[in-house]
Amino acid sequence: MDSRLSDYIREAKSSGMDERQIKKELVGAGWPILDVEEAMEKSGPIHPSRIRSKASIFWRKFIIIFFILSLLGGTAFGFWYVDQKIQSAKPNISFEETSEEENLLSGQEEEASGASALGESSSSSLKIAEMPDGYQLQNVYFSPNGASVILIVKKLAQEFIFINGQIGKGYDDITGCRFNGSGSHFFCIAAASKKKAVLIDGQEGKQYDSLIKNPVFSPNGEVLAYVAGTGLNKILVLSGQEKPFPYNLSGDLVFSSDSEYLAYIVSKDSSKFLVVNDQELQIEQGAFFELFFSADNKKIFYGAKENSDIYWKSVDIQ
Repeated sequence: MDSRLSDYIREAKSSGMDERQIKKELVGAGWPILDVEEAMEKSGPIHPSRIRSKASIFWRKFIIIFFILSLLGGTAFGFWYVDQKIQSAKPNISFEETSEEENLLSGQEEEASGASALGESSSSSLKIAEMPDGYQLQNVYFSPNGASVILIVKKLAQEFIFINGQIGKGYDDITGCRFNGSGSHFFCIAAASKKKAVLIDGQEGKQYDSLIKNPVFSPNGEVLAYVAGTGLNKILVLSGQEKPFPYNLSGDLVFSSDSEYLAYIVSKDSSKFLVVNDQELQIEQGAFFELFFSADNKKIFYGAKENSDIYWKSVDIQ
């Protein structure tokens, strides 16, 4: 991987740029989208303490100036202001009205700890997973409702999926785990011996040389789509079924809200196309990558640049 690409991504994240903006700038500058996505994945998150945006500098200056003006305003006013803040910050506690969740938690705590009037305290924490012996925790992924959790654990230079008390197969690297909206299915991306595979609900799919576009679930959570590469061939994978993909992909795979349509922008033979469920619709050369469906899923919109103006263009879905 080109170190210039990694260095730029780290600096851009540190300056406060979001990942979508970074990706647009790099792809627009001619970097291959696959290299950009791999570099962004490897760069990891930037700790908030390293991000110094213009807004944060402005607020720091504002706080300093406000503090100085407060002192000049007089000691009496300062004491009055602080006293008012303290009074307004005091919690308004009522022992007469509590939610069902608070009552349940209180009952669980009393039953678990047997706390007495002698001042013994009980814990309100709830264990969600127990680490297997001999493994190190690498990452944690939660389902949207918090009912399921995936642990990525490491042992002897290999990483494993640990879920529901079961350890999966070992890989060189496991990243990008995601649940569908209901939390009933999940996928992870696993790498081993310079090959990549999508693990669906922990089960290994076919291995490919690369993943050109990471997986995305349909809104109903039943269809998983991604683009993979084997040698010079590109393949669209829909829930494990392969289709030839004779395009250069631009941007993301996008599902309609009813999960009936899959759309994406591609280029082929110096022309750009909007592909909707395998149907090629030619669009303008200045098309953006962003796509979205209308509320009734009868139209699809894409961004386009004409001269110095930006437009949303629409295409009717047949």
